Amino acid sequence: MWIPKADGSPRPIGITSIEDKIVQQAVVWVLEAIYEQDFLGFSYGFRPNRSQHQALDAVYMAIV
Repeated sequence: MWIPKADGSPRPIGITSIEDKIVQQAVVWVLEAIYEQDFLGFSYGFRPNRSQHQALDAVYMAIV
């Protein structure tokens, strides 16, 4: 679907379909299964079931 821009030229509208979302989630699951075992235990960035709060707790426990 195309919508007009201010200068009159058209641009595509980026609405993802349910099929795209399903494929994207499947790719996430496959890549997580492959790479999760390669990450080090102290790595917290963009990993499932890990948060910035857990990273800060780990830093605090290492310092104290």
